[in-house]
Amino acid sequence: MKSILMFILISIAATTPCHAYQLPELGNSSYASLPPSEEKKMTELFMKEVRESVPIIHDAILDNYINSLGKKLVSNSTAHQKQFHFFIIDSDDINAFAGPGAHIAINSGTILLAKNEDELAGVLAHEITHVSQHHLARAMEKARGSTVTALATIAAALIVGTTTGQGDAAMGGLMAAQTLTLENQLGYSRDNEREADRIGIQVLHKSQFDPQAMPKFLSRMSKRQIDIMDGRFSYLRTHPINEERIADAKARADELPAIHHETSLNFKLMQMRLLALSGSYTPTKFQHFTTDTVNTTSQDYIAKQYGQGILLFRGRKLSEAEKIFNSLHQQHPHNSLFSIALADVYREQHNIIAAEQVLENSYKINPDFSPLVLSYSEILMEQNHSQKALTLLTKFTKEHSSNNVELLEALAQAQAKNGLMSRAYLTRARIYQLTDQPKHAHLQTQQALKYAGESEKAFIKNEVLLNN
Repeated sequence: MKSILMFILISIAATTPCHAYQLPELGNSSYASLPPSEEKKMTELFMKEVRESVPIIHDAILDNYINSLGKKLVSNSTAHQKQFHFFIIDSDDINAFAGPGAHIAINSGTILLAKNEDELAGVLAHEITHVSQHHLARAMEKARGSTVTALATIAAALIVGTTTGQGDAAMGGLMAAQTLTLENQLGYSRDNEREADRIGIQVLHKSQFDPQAMPKFLSRMSKRQIDIMDGRFSYLRTHPINEERIADAKARADELPAIHHETSLNFKLMQMRLLALSGSYTPTKFQHFTTDTVNTTSQDYIAKQYGQGILLFRGRKLSEAEKIFNSLHQQHPHNSLFSIALADVYREQHNIIAAEQVLENSYKINPDFSPLVLSYSEILMEQNHSQKALTLLTKFTKEHSSNNVELLEALAQAQAKNGLMSRAYLTRARIYQLTDQPKHAHLQTQQALKYAGESEKAFIKNEVLLNN
């Protein structure tokens, strides 16, 4: 029964772009919310299945980027009090979805398709609106009266398509299942998508992004969708992306003042990093990073050099990667991305002292960049400077109220190295809470109590009450 429920959750969550652009959404925004206990259980099951079924990209720099962008948008939405979590799926498919517990996934293919950060922000704003308008909650209410077998078939097809790349084969089963149970819900799909566009455009504008970015991206995605399917699934051309929806989004954006700004170097760096890290490593990938040597100061040149260096590093061509990153670091000493990349190469070359020096200098310039704090603390612990690492990590997590799992893992390690075992177990309990694994969190809390003094026990028990 648990697996069937999980299939239902995934089938609903996947009905937002871009499989959402191929599936009708269930429900509208009139339903207030799911009961907290029910949403919590759904979130735990949902994320467990996602982690087991979908290739998630685990990279501190990309995670920091997509969550920083997402949280900027959330702060300008009606859901600003919810704790959102954004993550990237390693898939070329153009897709994004909002799941229970304000978990929002976006495929690497979607990020790479965006021409600028405004377009990427538009996709995230759309998904954030699905959460703020409680579309999923209403969908769950409606799903209770649906055919479980048909919903499971839809979800199974989606999982197969996402994890194996057999999109066409999966789509055959998907289309058959849709015909059985979802044909009469098309109106909800159009309503939800239009509302997510309409409010998402407002969120986009409030966050100082170009509101025209959303209709532009929808239009290009619609064309891309038709090109990919090569006319074999005409249903996908009009359901749910169609000219009416694009025109409606354009009209909404026209009502707002235009915002124009240049595409940032950081966005291009993130795209090239993602391109280098996504998928399997192959030498043919280098063709994506060919550069124009005439204009070596352009953003495109710098970004492609960065991507090429990452791909060289991934292919264990360390001396070539060092040459690129050292050059970028010398030319842009204030850019922590290049400092981290160069330190990573030194680290792999077992030149830990050089890696520590690069990161120490960069930390003095940019102490609030979490991927840099993570890299620097890891180097410090390798150099047996665990007290310094503990001070650095404790300061950062307190000042920024950080829920970054990788940083918290480093903090737990530093606490353990410094003999603070109760604190280390408690930090690990927090990690499991953040990753929707309450049973493991409980076990870590029990371990924390075993090592805690009397004063600490009261603190730990209070922490447990706050998080339940």
